[in-house]
Amino acid sequence: MVTAVTTDRFQQEVIEASKSQPVMVDFWAAWCGPCRALAPVLERVAPDYTGRATIVKLNTDEEPGISKAFNIRSLPTVAVFKDGKIVDGFMGVQPESVIRETLDRHVGGGAAEARKAALARAGSGDYLGALGALREMVRAGEGLPRTEDVLALVDVLLMPPLAIAAADEAENLLADLPFAARESTPATERAARLRFARLALRQGAAPGSAEALETEAATHFLGGRQQDSLDAFLLLLQHHATYRTEAGEVAGRRALVDAFLLLGEDNELVPRYRRRLAAALH
Repeated sequence: MVTAVTTDRFQQEVIEASKSQPVMVDFWAAWCGPCRALAPVLERVAPDYTGRATIVKLNTDEEPGISKAFNIRSLPTVAVFKDGKIVDGFMGVQPESVIRETLDRHVGGGAAEARKAALARAGSGDYLGALGALREMVRAGEGLPRTEDVLALVDVLLMPPLAIAAADEAENLLADLPFAARESTPATERAARLRFARLALRQGAAPGSAEALETEAATHFLGGRQQDSLDAFLLLLQHHATYRTEAGEVAGRRALVDAFLLLGEDNELVPRYRRRLAAALH
């Protein structure tokens, strides 16, 4: 439950209390529509942090001195206090996943440690245990799971022993993310890896065909042979008739752009192969 805090209790219930555990303060007003939309989301989150963090609310119309002291100019404003100071927060209505992520950055243990433990289990070969733990974390989001939980689950699903059977689940998880999360760099990187996994796992391509070369290129990339992979994708664009059509060029260009994304702009291969891609297309 999110309790109301007043000026005369603020020092004790926020400043002093934050020295033992984080306190999230919702600065709101009754006339503020976004404040009313945020309130039930905070109510859903609060019980899950019992004993680890506290969420309270302060009516800025009734307690103007506190809001002025902390320079609150927009409503709703949510601030996280720790050791008597504001250390984090956000403005405006945010999804439940963002609220949880904000708290998790300051709560000992919690979701971040659980994700780390699950990924460690997968790294040691306990894939089923890791999947079970991460799926439960995603389900606990009540329709709006934490983005980090979803991405960690996708990471495990795309591990080689699982990917052939789990690609559809990984794709659905990414597709169900809110738009902003789906378009973020961490999510687009997973989507790129998923596309490579689907290509690498494809079977039945005729030897020497464009499809076989696509599979070979994706397999090289996932196996750490990135330059061989880039060369193979360029070969598709330059010499296979199916890749000289508009649809083929789009597919080939996307594969190379996916590779550039996964390699990162600091990788020395990226600028060189960007130039070669431009030459192949023009």
